[in-house]
Amino acid sequence: VRSAMPGFIARKLCPELVIVPANFEKYRAASEVVMGVVSEYTDLHSAASLDEVYLDLTEVVRGRLEEGGGKRGEVVWELVEEIREKIRERTELTASAGIACNTFLAKVCSDLNKPNGQYAVAAEQEAVVEFASQLQIRKVPGIGRVQQAMLAALGVEKVSHLLRERGTIANLFSPSSAQFYMSRALGLGSTDLAGSANEVRSSMSTESTFSATDF
Repeated sequence: VRSAMPGFIARKLCPELVIVPANFEKYRAASEVVMGVVSEYTDLHSAASLDEVYLDLTEVVRGRLEEGGGKRGEVVWELVEEIREKIRERTELTASAGIACNTFLAKVCSDLNKPNGQYAVAAEQEAVVEFASQLQIRKVPGIGRVQQAMLAALGVEKVSHLLRERGTIANLFSPSSAQFYMSRALGLGSTDLAGSANEVRSSMSTESTFSATDF
């Protein structure tokens, strides 16, 4: 049983499963608190849902480096830990986070150390391509079961296989789909948050894990 799984499937897998009824008033209230924490650090953020938000922390990191020095990677890591801890203090909810140079990688990274951790990919071409190439196809946001099955028929099971089969993919899929696959194979993703006119150079994706509490 996993997050976002349909209830009827979850019950088939686990007949003893107890599903707690959703309380969207509390859900929205907690979300507003999380967004409030985010807004204390940057106005460059975009909510993907009630419990997921992308942040551009580039200027915040630059400011802290100018004030106290240190290594960029360490400053970023500590900053994200600080944000997650503030979310926990104010909502009693854990939050996972992904740190990367675009929203695609940040989203994937945020799933790696759930429910209360963070993961970072260095903003270097070699590190980005190496990380992306090792991903299973199903881990790529935007690739569902149908596309997964179609790609599997071509022998594509990992992101690195997309480049290997790029000729076949270009012939079988639409230009937009082929471009999407190739961009993900290279670790490329959006760097423009919705609602922001500025180009984002550093992204963080954070997700809060909601559980049954008295909140």
